[in-house]
Amino acid sequence: MTNKEILLEEIGETKEELIPELSRTKKRKPLRWALTCGACAAAVLVGVMLLPSGNTSIYGALPHTAEREIAAGTQPLRSEIVPGSMGFEGMMAYDISELDNANPWNAEMEIDALPVYRNLCCIPEYPSLSGMAYLPQERMEEILQNTADALNVMITSTKLTLIKDMVGGDYPQELMKGVWSIEAVCSGGISISVYGDGEICLRFRNKKLPSGYSFTYDDTTAEEADEVLSYLTEEYAAFLQMEDPVCWSYADRSYAGGENRSYYAYDRTGDPVQDILHYNLASVQFAPDDFGSLMLIRRNNAFCAAEYLGDYPIITAETAQQALLSGSYYTTVPEEYLKGGVIAEEDIARTELIYRNRSNEEFFQPYYRFYVELDTSHFVDVPEGLKDFGLFYVPAVSPEYLSDFEMELTFN
Repeated sequence: MTNKEILLEEIGETKEELIPELSRTKKRKPLRWALTCGACAAAVLVGVMLLPSGNTSIYGALPHTAEREIAAGTQPLRSEIVPGSMGFEGMMAYDISELDNANPWNAEMEIDALPVYRNLCCIPEYPSLSGMAYLPQERMEEILQNTADALNVMITSTKLTLIKDMVGGDYPQELMKGVWSIEAVCSGGISISVYGDGEICLRFRNKKLPSGYSFTYDDTTAEEADEVLSYLTEEYAAFLQMEDPVCWSYADRSYAGGENRSYYAYDRTGDPVQDILHYNLASVQFAPDDFGSLMLIRRNNAFCAAEYLGDYPIITAETAQQALLSGSYYTTVPEEYLKGGVIAEEDIARTELIYRNRSNEEFFQPYYRFYVELDTSHFVDVPEGLKDFGLFYVPAVSPEYLSDFEMELTFN
């Protein structure tokens, strides 16, 4: 899914999980599945806020690893990933280096366990709902006011959207009465939206950047992107609340070879586990409009609606790669797009450890993500040298804790 598609959804007050499911292929094996297009409807949950009463933070800050009590996770987990809605998950580039990011994980880290969180937005009893609401209205209003105060703007009007305004169906009324979002129109041409899963989205009207900055999707170099991100993180520091912001930008490509640049930041603490969590579950995205002005800032805020379940043992990247080569993985990539119909080791272009942060996944848990070079002969008029990298996932949590994943290994 491209940034432009994401932004179209944001402008229309629609999140990806609301796009109706179009088509889905059947599973070939219990451990692998493919999908061409798909998603779910909307979702809800009303509950008790996790943060202490009176917390004045704009968002639900995650306590530092050294400051929280670490428990051993014991609850069995489901690991099957929840797919997106805009075709299979892949990225195009002339070289994998074009997709470099600021992921703080590396294979040399000596990490044998990682935290897992229950996503309190997800409602397993209603899988057709996509789990987008959890926070009570009072907490959402508090986040909204704190955001306005940080931006030094005045709220002039607000609009409340309930779950029943977004989705129909025979669901319990206590769910349908849940708050989907609160949107505030503010002074200075800014609107603030706070969603029931804690996400904060700032939208700007004609917010031009100072002369000399290039902030575009397809006409900004990596060096220019670094400069604009440095400016934006400093300009909005009061809202971001980051002690040591790490910025990154990359440009994946369209089937025609055109660039589609994305802009992000996360807060670095120096603690490897904490940094992995911040990078994946509490990052910020900046997006331009078609004229190079700032259009939105989106604050990923997963910890507002997450329950810590404990630290779970994880497998190594090498073990995960062997599982991948043996066919134990999740993906949305059609099997016919693989070179020769199978994954070969030489086609693995990159390995990284990530947390998937879709708000309709039952657990926030670690996965190894593999970028696998695909056969581009299936695509029409792809420029010479342009590569397509499909994304494949192997759960990082040791398989004895997973109720739906049996790992097949074939070591050489």
